[in-house]
Amino acid sequence: MDFEAYVGAGGSSAPGTLRQVYSTNAGASWQSGDTGMLFNPSQLSAVNMGGSWPQLMMTQEGVLYQVYGTSSGWTFGNTGIASNPTSMSAVNMGGSWPAVMSIENSTLFQTVGTSSGWQKLSTGLTLIGQISAVNMGGSWPTIMLAQGGVLYHVYGTTSGWKVASTGIAINGQISAVNMGGGVPQVMAIENGYLYQIWGDAAGWHKQSTGLNLIGQISAVATGTTWPTVMLDQGGALYRVWADTSGWHVQPTGISGTGRFSAVYMGGGVPQVLKIG
Repeated sequence: MDFEAYVGAGGSSAPGTLRQVYSTNAGASWQSGDTGMLFNPSQLSAVNMGGSWPQLMMTQEGVLYQVYGTSSGWTFGNTGIASNPTSMSAVNMGGSWPAVMSIENSTLFQTVGTSSGWQKLSTGLTLIGQISAVNMGGSWPTIMLAQGGVLYHVYGTTSGWKVASTGIAINGQISAVNMGGGVPQVMAIENGYLYQIWGDAAGWHKQSTGLNLIGQISAVATGTTWPTVMLDQGGALYRVWADTSGWHVQPTGISGTGRFSAVYMGGGVPQVLKIG
């Protein structure tokens, strides 16, 4: 079935409703808004491009799409880029379009929008595993990669792309975020616990938050000292955050999260774009 044929109309591929989850009172209560669009993506990643609505980059039936809100409602566009990644992460690098990092056929690609259309470029790196990309203020996205039980730091330079081992063992899901300090921080769930990983002049460090959690995570920076994590656990959406007294878990009251990606649009807490 052609993708456009079932957007907004259902279909045999069982698409789900794209919903926007947000709080208008800094997390005291949460709302779920229906965008009126149905999708069934294989990969998705939300990004703040500086407008009033989050944007969502997603792959569907081997094609990369851009989903965004406007004053007249939500819409989507076909980038014309063939994409069937095992892992994908979108990031705002300061242009008019998101940059998308993806691993396809064991190769890391960078897809960017330009005034003449979308372009997909190979980084020349042969990689497998899970990636999470962030903007650390340079000309290229910075990528954290979980591959073969080890966490790697992947970054671009004028002489090409580089891969450096952090020396941190990782055997679970990761989500990277820019909290300052020159390198990303990484939130990870493994063996039923949430961990925080960060780098400094002394090297890379890994510390348990003490929270016994399972499920899907998506971390963002919300202007505080610690990353904020949105968690899908048992079909319910939670907000996980830290302060000087430790880490905390708050139920949002939103259920049926399915696939999702968190993004910070202001207001003190993340927004979430989710399918289902």
